[in-house]
Amino acid sequence: MSNNPSLLDAELEALLEEVTGTNDDKTTTTEVVEAKTPEADLTIEELERIEEHAELAEEQRKHYEEQPADKVTTIEAVKKAKAERTPRLTGDKPSEILTNAFNKDPELLKAAMTLTVGEDSDEAVQTALKDMDGLAKKVADKGVNLVRFRNNKDKVQVYTRLGLEFLMQKGEASSKELTEHLQANGYTIGTARSQANQLMQLFPVLKVAERVGKAIKIRADSMIVQCIEACTPAATAAAA
Repeated sequence: MSNNPSLLDAELEALLEEVTGTNDDKTTTTEVVEAKTPEADLTIEELERIEEHAELAEEQRKHYEEQPADKVTTIEAVKKAKAERTPRLTGDKPSEILTNAFNKDPELLKAAMTLTVGEDSDEAVQTALKDMDGLAKKVADKGVNLVRFRNNKDKVQVYTRLGLEFLMQKGEASSKELTEHLQANGYTIGTARSQANQLMQLFPVLKVAERVGKAIKIRADSMIVQCIEACTPAATAAAA
């Protein structure tokens, strides 16, 4: 595959045609993907497939910027590399994944899921796990990653790290502000908006922030925030 961005758009257009049955309006793929919302005709599964493909294409574009001009990387290669660097976790729901990740040890799981200072009762832990189970898959995956990071078992995913750094710096942020921050770090409007919306859902559930109107505000009693403040920049670096 060439590193021509138009070919990447062509792949996304093909995927759109596969899940919708048509793509006759000649609108660019990026515009079509960004226009789709959960209220549109596509199912959640179809929207997630489109989003995943768009994110892989985004990773591929960024990869090209760091490679010699004669080196070719396909989306399949990016997907394979992403799978190889992702720890193997088992389970269908976040509660199952985290239980297995901490070797089914109740005390380890309790320590991992104590999200705020002093909130370490069994009931609070079970409530936190139940709340995570209620998240959409991509948001829940970020949550599992962040809990594992706090317990020295993973590195923070890049979108989560950027969002956390911005929120900790500003103290409070809206979805629009998070989107603009991700755009300023080189991501397209579609990817930035999608990731910002996911973080707006995730941070209150993990007690990183609390909702204040349409914004979220950092929580000083958040164990995850305190962990990140105590870590070195190297420890919070995004997964390669």
